[in-house]
Amino acid sequence: MALNLVRQPWDYDVLVTKNMFGDMLSELGAGLMGGIGMAPLAAVMLEWLGERHGNAAAIHAGQRLHTAVEQAFGRGNLLPFELSGTDGSIQISAAIHRALTPTSATNTA
Repeated sequence: MALNLVRQPWDYDVLVTKNMFGDMLSELGAGLMGGIGMAPLAAVMLEWLGERHGNAAAIHAGQRLHTAVEQAFGRGNLLPFELSGTDGSIQISAAIHRALTPTSATNTA
């Protein structure tokens, strides 16, 4: 499986494995993408837990997080260290936080 994942990662969307093998393959997959920081595991985990336990709030949170990551990187001004950039976890998490935080009008009280 690991060899096939390295040779043709685009052939796989979801892999169901036992925990030990899943850990190894997720690390390998993250290495293919540029590092574990690039793997969207948190959003996927929230959605999976929501589906597994019928929790709409977890599904929604996972979708929001996934969308925020896409927006933060989609702007084109983030480039992580793993991809020869200058952005670390502080800059990346701040950009994702900005994407998650709705803009609100200034309260005048």
